[in-house]
Amino acid sequence: MPRGVDNPLVISTWDSAREAYRSKHLRQGLYDGGVVMDNVLINLRGIEHRDRRRLENPLFRREVLARYERESFPDVLAARLDPYLADGRLELLSFGHAVMLELAAINAGVDLDIGDVDATERLGEQLLVFIDGARILHYTGDKEAKESEVAAALADFETQFIAPAIKRRQDLLHDCSAGRVSPDEVPRDILRVMVENVEGLELDHSTVVRETAFFLLTGASTSAVALTRTLDNIFAWTRDHPADVDRLQADTEFVQRCVLESLRLAPISPIGARWATGDFALADGTQVAEGDRVHIDMGAANRDPLIFGSMAGAFDPHRSLPNGIPLAGVSFGHGMHHCIGQELAVGTEPGNGSASDVELFGLVGTVIQELLRHRVRPDPQHPAELDDTSQRGTFSTYPVLVDAKPTSRSTT
Repeated sequence: MPRGVDNPLVISTWDSAREAYRSKHLRQGLYDGGVVMDNVLINLRGIEHRDRRRLENPLFRREVLARYERESFPDVLAARLDPYLADGRLELLSFGHAVMLELAAINAGVDLDIGDVDATERLGEQLLVFIDGARILHYTGDKEAKESEVAAALADFETQFIAPAIKRRQDLLHDCSAGRVSPDEVPRDILRVMVENVEGLELDHSTVVRETAFFLLTGASTSAVALTRTLDNIFAWTRDHPADVDRLQADTEFVQRCVLESLRLAPISPIGARWATGDFALADGTQVAEGDRVHIDMGAANRDPLIFGSMAGAFDPHRSLPNGIPLAGVSFGHGMHHCIGQELAVGTEPGNGSASDVELFGLVGTVIQELLRHRVRPDPQHPAELDDTSQRGTFSTYPVLVDAKPTSRSTT
């Protein structure tokens, strides 16, 4: 009898996890039943996945991401951070969602003006509902009620943001074809790709809406969670290693290592869920039957002592790994479903590039280093709290204090 959701086959070693991610006999199963995730890129396989990814990949080339990181993001970060500096305090999760949301909107194709607080707040409210919808597998409340809430938020998102954004892109593409505007005036984003290829990819309107929402929530939510977890680890680390305080403000690679080490220990999604589409065996002899539910335990694979050492469960940004082992482990997946936006969020792998490569620091590290320059620290009067509505071990709130006056600027 096939293993199901309640008794899945659990893969927990590094080698088997990487092998499972590459297997053509396993299909995505983490987002089954997610209203907002139906038919989006991460749930596709075969030709459908190949064709859609080929269209979207150019938006994640390193030279494109470098423009986001170095040109678009500094203005977004400054506009979002300045009001909090005057107050001397902020809440990390809400701040992270807000600052990442504006850049994720640029990439996804949601038209927002930097500093448009009302529109950003409306979009942020919808985003929080989308996050619950994407994680419905781990939602511990009333799932049916939550799915209804997600569907309503998705309808509002379509009316308020996507319908006018689609029309704008259609009009601009028409004017570009007629020579009335230059190609540079047409946004290069996920929504534009969808609009241009509706017929070729046989996309219905609802899929276009969900795909845009998917890139919005992955760009904003996962980065906000990574930001909070990394700073939580940094606070603990610097209490025991005060010599690293100054290094964190000046050394971008060290900050990246903190981000990636945090993601290794606590992947945004704790498991990679799959369904077996045929009978096969892993290299270690594990037998998998068609219809089996397979859970790739990212946390366990990322703590495999054969790869990460005897202290694999400890946070250590100085950790040295064998060649070819990513610092974040398998937290960004592996194989054809490897996270398309990894380098935008956390940059290029430190130390793995050549002199000619475009190096990226990553948006999460950029925000963290700027907050560190303002002496970010936990608010002793308002301790952080864990989210009791999710099994993912995320925070529900993380208040911090900041200084208005920054230290000297960071250097690479």
